[in-house]
Parts: sequence; C-alpha cells; structure tokens
Amino acid sequence: MADNYLLFAESLTELTFEEEIWLAERLAAIDDLEAQDNKDDSSGAFEFEFYGEQPESRCLKLYAMEAGDPDATARFVQKFLQRFRPQASFGLSWCSSSSKARDGEFGGGAVFVTVERNEAFSSGEWLADRQRAFQDRVDSVGSID
Repeated sequence: MADNYLLFAESLTELTFEEEIWLAERLAAIDDLEAQDNKDDSSGAFEFEFYGEQPESRCLKLYAMEAGDPDATARFVQKFLQRFRPQASFGLSWCSSSSKARDGEFGGGAVFVTVERNEAFSSGEWLADRQRAFQDRVDSVGSID
C-alpha cells in the first residue's frame, strides 16, 4: 500500500492587527469544529502558524505537509481578501507525491485567488487535455507527421 501526499506552503504577509485578529478567530472556529468532529469547507484543509516579530511583519503561513486541500484553502483566503484586500490576489501551488513509484501518482497544480474567483490548474488535467487533443488529431488525419 502506498502513502499519498499533497503538500503546499504559502503565506499571507504584512498583516494588520485587525486582519490578524479576524484570521485568528476564524482559525480557532475551524479548530473547534475539528475538535467536535464536525466539518466545514475549511476543516482539515490546511495547517497554519502566525510568525514575525514586528506588527508590520506579521504573517500567516498556510501549509500542508501530508494531505491538504488547496480548494478549501483558496476559499478561506478568498473570504479574507473580500473583507480586507479587495485589490489583492493570492497564489498557492501544490505538489502530489506517493511513497511508491506508481503511474499517475505524482503531479501538482496551482490556484490563483481574487475576490471574484478562484482559478485552479492541475498538471494531471493539463496532461489529459493534451493527450485527448493529440488523439483527436491522430483520429482525424490518420497519422501525425
């Protein structure tokens, strides 16, 4: 049996005091839900830690070392952007790996977050699209020169 992992790490930087309080309250609520074994759309999606000594350098690291959920993390960050930084964006890239060399178990992707939308890209989806397009060309002309 193989162990599969989805890893990422990105930070929200230059947090104001008000932003940090808002984030801490929401993160505490997520922890409370996990303790009660109830799930919302962010529960179990990521780990987090605040860091930085000076108020103007406070940051929130969002990360996953084994099994994160980039989509739920993006929704969490989007709520933050909608409340505090409507002109900002956030990017998160991830990698997928496995403890065994199994076909199709490695890859990655990225999500780009704004107040309006989250746009995700998966290397597996990209590859499948390219393979389909190639096969469609082969099928339509009989061969590729």
